[in-house]
Amino acid sequence: MKLHSMSERWDFGEQAVFDCTIVIFKHGDDYFSATSKNRQNEVDVNFLATLNLQRIPTDHIFPLYESNLIGFICADRCDFFVKRPRLTAYKKSNLISRTLLEEARIYEQLLASPHANIARYRGCVTRHGRVTGLCFNKYAETLWERQHRGAKIS
Repeated sequence: MKLHSMSERWDFGEQAVFDCTIVIFKHGDDYFSATSKNRQNEVDVNFLATLNLQRIPTDHIFPLYESNLIGFICADRCDFFVKRPRLTAYKKSNLISRTLLEEARIYEQLLASPHANIARYRGCVTRHGRVTGLCFNKYAETLWERQHRGAKIS
C-alpha cells in the first residue's frame, strides 16, 4: 500500500479549528481513504495502525469513458500536464467522478473555439475504460507564478 495524498481539514468559523487529517492510499488500482483526529506530517507504522481504511468505489472517483470524448495517451510524457481528481475531497459520493466527466465535456466543447488564455486541452487519460485525468499542454509557468512575478495578465 502506497500513500497517495494527505491533507488537513479545518473548520473556519470565528476561529480556524483543526478538524482531521485525511489520508488517501493506493493499492494496485484501488484507493482507500481514512481520517484521523490527530495532525500528522508523516505516515509511520504507528499512525497506520490507528486508521480505519475504507475502500473508495472506483465509480465514485473515475467516470466511465464516453466514446464522444477524445482519448489521449500522455501520462508518462513530461511535456504535458495531467490534471487528476483531488481525492482528499472525497465525501462518500460520486461527486468527484461526475465533476471530472463534466469538466472533460466542457473542455471538449472549448476545442471548437480555442482561446489563447485557456490552457490547450489534449484529451482524457484513461485506464480500464475510465477517465483518470485530463491532459493539457504544459506551460513554462502557472498563472499564479506569472502574476506573482509581476507580468501583466491579459
